[in-house]
Amino acid sequence: TITMVVWVGIEVAAFATQPSVQRIEERNLFYVAPLLFTCLVLWIERGLPRRLVVAVPAAVGVVALAAAVPYERFIDTSATSDTFGVLMLWSVAEWLGVHAEDIRWLVAGVAVVFLAIALLVPRRAALVLPLLALAVSLVAIQPVDSRTQKASIGAVFQGITRPDRDWISTIVGSSDPNRVSVVWTGLLDRLTVNENEFFNRDVGAIYTTNAPVPGGLAQTPITLDRADGRFVAGGKPVRVRDLLADTSIPFAGRQIGADVKKGLVLLRVDGPLGVRYETRGIYDDFWSGRAATYRGFACGGRTLDVQLGSDSTLYHSPQHVTAEVAGRVVARASVAPKATVTMRVPLHGSCVVHFSVARTKVPGPQDQRHLGVRFLGFKAS
Repeated sequence: TITMVVWVGIEVAAFATQPSVQRIEERNLFYVAPLLFTCLVLWIERGLPRRLVVAVPAAVGVVALAAAVPYERFIDTSATSDTFGVLMLWSVAEWLGVHAEDIRWLVAGVAVVFLAIALLVPRRAALVLPLLALAVSLVAIQPVDSRTQKASIGAVFQGITRPDRDWISTIVGSSDPNRVSVVWTGLLDRLTVNENEFFNRDVGAIYTTNAPVPGGLAQTPITLDRADGRFVAGGKPVRVRDLLADTSIPFAGRQIGADVKKGLVLLRVDGPLGVRYETRGIYDDFWSGRAATYRGFACGGRTLDVQLGSDSTLYHSPQHVTAEVAGRVVARASVAPKATVTMRVPLHGSCVVHFSVARTKVPGPQDQRHLGVRFLGFKAS
């Protein structure tokens, strides 16, 4: 046990000192707990031999270490997955009204009591010691159960907000593990991929347009061929049947389902994966600069409906937008600060529209972009 405590302690300490780890890694060190409990009952079986020359310095060291931990740094939501002991302290501190900075003294005081019991308990009452360890575990059950349950509900909500977690399989209904492909742009939580893939047996291939999905899932990066608006992987066109993706990219396909709160849509594609249009000069949050461009693919429509919006915290008067097709001004719109308007742009046989905005403003020191107007949606008809 001594050997395990030393070497496992060194290993866990090395891991915990990494900058990305800001927790007490109790779940990694917990493997020594059964060994220590075995030592406890063996000590009881041998009649509680106590040598003060060893016990007193050890007791002082235990109390000092217990009081040295800055518990206030580690009492947060990340402890839910790693440090059940902290969850117990968190709840006990709330029950007793103890400030986070003072939890160390509470722990040190309890350690003194436990050590005094261990040193003073008579042999005939030795079973008090394992019962005391059991009592601590029982006290921890309620906080651990309550907080992990809340964390689990929150984690599911990070990926799926629909009440039916197998909503994709319910809609598709094929039980074909390659029926639905996923495209992850990196804009939504990674759990929108992980959880929908876990709860829906129809979800298979995963494609990425930016960084890979964390966690090591099998996935394929894809890029947009701007010549024809189709995605390719390794130089070959990507073909899908149904597609799960966020709404930041206007994928071509017929919508058959959605997780509205998450901004996810389920599309029926049944062919090459492509986009209905692409834009230039428009950020991911739909704001444009002074100029923006729309280019449609296979656009057989005669009119483009453009939904425009502004923001009263940035503009206090109407913003003016002009649309040009083939070098001619074909539409103008005035967008009030709190209004949403639809600009109807005659395409005149062209698939490219250039927009110009009358003025731009910089939101502030945290956002140095020059923002003009919000392009909320495009629909060719």
